[in-house]
Amino acid sequence: MGDRYLSKALEFLGFELMETVFAEGMDHNPKMIPEIMAKAKEQAAKAAKEMAKLPVSL
Repeated sequence: MGDRYLSKALEFLGFELMETVFAEGMDHNPKMIPEIMAKAKEQAAKAAKEMAKLPVSL
């Protein structure tokens, strides 16, 4: 998957934390796209809030 490649590239640049949010099923049920995207956005916002709480090391 693309997230694995991106994770490794960011790790090489010094980013050690990455949360992946999947929006699956859009190709199987196009009528559900708004619901699927809303759920994915909710998960992304939750992940961002959790990551913002973590300490940053330089």
